[in-house]
Amino acid sequence: LESLQLFAASGISAADPLGLDFGERRTRPLYLLDLNVLFDMGPRRQRHPFARDVFRAERMQICALAISSEIEVELERTARDAKTDPMLAFAGMLPRFPVPDDDALERLLPRLGEIVFPERSRDGTLRPNDLSDLKHLATAIQNGLPGLITNDATVLAGAPLLQKEYGLDVLSPTLFQAPLDDHEIPVVHAAESDDSIVIERAQRQDAQAIQDLLTSLGVALADQAAQW
Repeated sequence: LESLQLFAASGISAADPLGLDFGERRTRPLYLLDLNVLFDMGPRRQRHPFARDVFRAERMQICALAISSEIEVELERTARDAKTDPMLAFAGMLPRFPVPDDDALERLLPRLGEIVFPERSRDGTLRPNDLSDLKHLATAIQNGLPGLITNDATVLAGAPLLQKEYGLDVLSPTLFQAPLDDHEIPVVHAAESDDSIVIERAQRQDAQAIQDLLTSLGVALADQAAQW
């Protein structure tokens, strides 16, 4: 092969521990959040750990997160009278992108419907939730955003075509898990002496020792709190 490298680099580095920043892009990708990911921030939700990892990635400055104004419309529509919706208040803290105008939606929604909901789109039986999902996609495309994060299996199934036709990455929250999160089995590396180095998951009782080590190496306390 006329190449110095047979396999491409993994893309994982200290600056990009999840390997999400592909190509020559140096700015943080800004992903639109679907409503189901926001709901999974509830501690009793089954997919809460995955949603938590998405926001951890944002705090580590691996990516940026935003919502579509369609989310606020959905939440306001379902909010109970005279009661504050905590999810609406939480969503209000995120940057917001407007849903495209009617002309843009008329241009985008038919093809998006064919990709994501082919049968219901063909039969003219799209449900309100279907239209809302399509508006999220249209918002990301119209505003030139690189991707959308969603738990919706139907939308995720259309990811290859959405990437091919619009350059839009539709991502599952499971992709934001740190590679070593599930590393339960200790890895033992042989040393030249009779000693060995053992790498294990850090425990709560190790916190002070780790903080002391990082401080002695000149790592600022703010950086320890944000990136540890």
